[in-house]
Amino acid sequence: MQRKRFTSLRLLGFAVLATVVHFGVMELTLVTQGWPYLFWPSLLVRFAALILAAPMFAIESLMDLNYRIVLPMEPIFVVCYLVFFYLFERLKAVWKTLEAPPVPGRRTLLLGTSAVAVGTVALCQGARELIVREEALTLADLPPGLEGLKVCLLSDLHRGPSTSKEFLQEVIDQVKLHEPDVILLPGDFISKSAHYLKDVEELLVQLNPSIGSFATLGNHDHWEGAEKTLETLERVGIHTLQNKQLMIDERRRVVARADKGLCVAGVDDYWVGKPNLSDALRSTPETVPVILLSHNPDVAELETEESYRVDLQVSGHTHGGQILLPGLGPVATASRFGTKYLSGWAQGPRWRVYTTVGIGTSMVPVRVGTTPEIIVFKLRSETSA
Repeated sequence: MQRKRFTSLRLLGFAVLATVVHFGVMELTLVTQGWPYLFWPSLLVRFAALILAAPMFAIESLMDLNYRIVLPMEPIFVVCYLVFFYLFERLKAVWKTLEAPPVPGRRTLLLGTSAVAVGTVALCQGARELIVREEALTLADLPPGLEGLKVCLLSDLHRGPSTSKEFLQEVIDQVKLHEPDVILLPGDFISKSAHYLKDVEELLVQLNPSIGSFATLGNHDHWEGAEKTLETLERVGIHTLQNKQLMIDERRRVVARADKGLCVAGVDDYWVGKPNLSDALRSTPETVPVILLSHNPDVAELETEESYRVDLQVSGHTHGGQILLPGLGPVATASRFGTKYLSGWAQGPRWRVYTTVGIGTSMVPVRVGTTPEIIVFKLRSETSA
């Protein structure tokens, strides 16, 4: 009994010490990323610390999302590290057992463990698969000249340490195969460094929609350099819509103003930008359908004194939860409204919202139950529908 008590206290001490070190490393890497020659080493260390902390963040998010219980992070880290160290001790004991001459029971245990490991790897590899979803979009007042317009929604490229240029090239190739007329890009082009804008430029310049591409910025674009991101997008011919709008007229031309056609409007990021629905929408004719780009779907809930026409808001940001646990749902949604705007169609207070799970990853470089996707809308008028 005394030996067990000593072991428990020793493990608890290790868990507390590991928690202190973990938080210290996270803070230190934030400081040292700005020092010469330390950006990449600090980034890699922080990345490893975030992966190790994934179960802690998952517990905190699940308790908040499902039970509205907000737990402090420090005790969660201590408990998780305690479990880690306990499992490590048990694994050492199992390893000693496996070193003994094999018997059928041990063979079964080893085969079962191998199967679980292989299944887990296969599940995580789903982050590098790709789905193309085709959706019909019916719009009132859509002129005949825009009937059948193909609009591609592509969000959250997250070119960075966890999303390779090679994978994004496959995504761009798939978009081109569908020959879209319009491409909508609602933000988060890069992660961790503005250095990746060079790759983004080389990828996006390949897009060649028959009418044009339209973009807004996401929170990661702001964090890594909003001005540089806007310059990159404009350099490759993409129309940036930071709290403004453009029109596609009946002859399928991008113009500043038209009495008939389709309005494509956009707002700045909800988290770190300055979204302004009034600037983006106030000059839209009542007879023109509107598609609104917003990186964060929560913009649909913004309170305004004026009433605006929006036929559809398209967003990303949530990654569909990125990690969906069987029976529990998403680990996190990055939305103030829980799972309301997790993915797909949703009805906001004033207009419909379509949220794509996007392409890349954030925080941890894996997806579980949320395969990267490209959305292709085919537009039709109410009359034809």
